Amino acid sequence: MPFVAHDTARIWYDDEGDGTPVLLVHGGLFEPMNGECFWETPGIAEDLRTKGYRVLVPDRRFGTGRTTSTFTAHSWDIEAADLVKVITNAGVDKVHLIAGSNGCSAAIRLALNAPQHVRSLGLCWPATPDHQALQSAFEHSAKLIEQHGTVAYLDLLQAQGVPRPESGQAGFPWGFALLHDPMLTQSFRSLSRTVAANIIRKTAEQLLSGTVLRGVDDSDMQVLSNSAIPLAIMPAEPETPAHQHQTVHTLTGFLAKAQVLTGFPESPRPEFANIRSAFSGVLSMFVGDVEALSQ
Repeated sequence: MPFVAHDTARIWYDDEGDGTPVLLVHGGLFEPMNGECFWETPGIAEDLRTKGYRVLVPDRRFGTGRTTSTFTAHSWDIEAADLVKVITNAGVDKVHLIAGSNGCSAAIRLALNAPQHVRSLGLCWPATPDHQALQSAFEHSAKLIEQHGTVAYLDLLQAQGVPRPESGQAGFPWGFALLHDPMLTQSFRSLSRTVAANIIRKTAEQLLSGTVLRGVDDSDMQVLSNSAIPLAIMPAEPETPAHQHQTVHTLTGFLAKAQVLTGFPESPRPEFANIRSAFSGVLSMFVGDVEALSQ
């Protein structure tokens, strides 16, 4: 499967099937998540291929997929540029862009920065932008690195098993990726404690801004609302603390033309298996309707 280079990263993506291209952007934010877990294992990518679509499934940076990167400040603009690289490397012009959870922030940024590549935009289970736990986790990590240095920080990750913010303990941004990606680990280890801590704080500032979604504010929504891109939004059903119905209501308040799709549980959840076929049918119907209208 192909890799494509973008700045200091090698972005991996799966590319299978024929027909109209669909790009699936997985969720997670510095978590043990990747395209395979979010779209392939639940069967969504295969369902879309069966329905006649060419399906691109990249691994976003700093998860546990096959994308590798050095330790640098991260932003949603970088994520969007990664996705553009995937699209152009695959030799396609426009894609139907389907994103889940925190991947919705990357997809919206792509639609804003490079709308010429987006045929339609589907936002599944948009993540509610509650930043407090993540802000605390980023700052906790920055302070630990300032106190002990990068090598001792890596030892701490090994010893503590990378607790996550929702566990009640301070999490460790980049934690899973630092233990998973040798390229990332090597570059992180070589940095001074001051430089590494500054990278963490700059990344927190860039990723955790936004009032509507992470990295997405009211002005972004106004631009997206005025675009010609067909839009759909899918709530989590039932809602969860991370994927609240209020977030969908906020989005639809800005995006009056967006189609609100039937809600389903998030794909990584065990109960998704029982509704997989119905979910894939709803997605393919949205994409198919967009295609039909363009004829």
